[in-house]
Amino acid sequence: MKADFVRPLYQGDGDWVSVYLETSWGPKDAADRTALRWRGARQELEAAGADEATLEAVAEAVTEPRPAPGCAVFARDGAVALATSLPAAPAPRARLAPLPDVLPMLAQVDDDVRYLQVEARRDGGEIATAASSRGTLQAPTGVQATEWPVHKVRTEGWAQKQHQRSVEEAWEDNAKELASALTEAGRQQRPRFIVVAGDAKARRLLLNHLPVAVRDRTIVIDREFPAGSQELASAAQAAISAQLATETGQRLDRWREMLSRGGAVEGLAETVAALRDGVAAEVLVHPDFDAGQPAWIGPGSETALTEAALRERGTADPQPDLIGAAVARAAACTDAELWFLPGPDIEPGEPRPASPPNPALADGIGATLRAPASTVHP
Repeated sequence: MKADFVRPLYQGDGDWVSVYLETSWGPKDAADRTALRWRGARQELEAAGADEATLEAVAEAVTEPRPAPGCAVFARDGAVALATSLPAAPAPRARLAPLPDVLPMLAQVDDDVRYLQVEARRDGGEIATAASSRGTLQAPTGVQATEWPVHKVRTEGWAQKQHQRSVEEAWEDNAKELASALTEAGRQQRPRFIVVAGDAKARRLLLNHLPVAVRDRTIVIDREFPAGSQELASAAQAAISAQLATETGQRLDRWREMLSRGGAVEGLAETVAALRDGVAAEVLVHPDFDAGQPAWIGPGSETALTEAALRERGTADPQPDLIGAAVARAAACTDAELWFLPGPDIEPGEPRPASPPNPALADGIGATLRAPASTVHP
């Protein structure tokens, strides 16, 4: 994923308040539960030195009713710069630091795959829009070009051929109309995938009329499920999980191949150096990555694992922060893509389980490069 949407957070000076909070919703006392959680987070931030105006701005954002299990809020100088709902309840966290702690939020955003559910029928079909792998479906929208004739019947002679031709033309028209509506929904909703179920003939006609860019994101479910049904949602999520696992495997294979040819790096020191020098194209983050490790930062994407290393590069006033926050800043500011490999959520500061005997990446992090590895100097 591109992290450029958080780039505005790195403009200007001053410490950031970063808050991750579980937001109860549904129960009658949901607002009280959220307020109680915020009270504890606020006390931590006050003790760290956060100013009152910023805390008041965050209070308004975190206590706003939202139909989501969690939220992340980033604020500075008395104003909230970014507040977003999270598809899963986060580990509670409140920090005052030079950088906004956006990496856990980015991991959840990347994991929350948006898609469309579609039922293709010979009389048109339906599209359930703005679905997500952890969210709910909106009411499906029906699409139909012509109502008659859509069923073949047995007649005799010339009339039978004419009727069958009319039926097939109606199927074709309905498929074109559904393809047009689906293309427009894709343009507006920007889903990662489009999941199509329904009548086998109607599915084939629909795929024939979809633009290549849309068809390449389409997953076909060989069943006849309504667009807004839970049955299709369950089938879609299973198919999407399999597709994502395939993509992850392909990306890891590509990284390993490039590593063998000097086009990638592995390990924290090498990845930080690639990000700092602006030569990282993609950063792969494994569940074993400890985003809570200390780091030292300077302006721009300047990051190092020790204060001395930054001073050697001419940074006059290095500041301490978390490596996860620094990696996120460097990726956002250098147009590097972040890819979160499957596994438990990244929780800076939390105890990490013992590393597996053969982790996918040394230190849980690696990168593909825009330039040969020989140009990267940790």
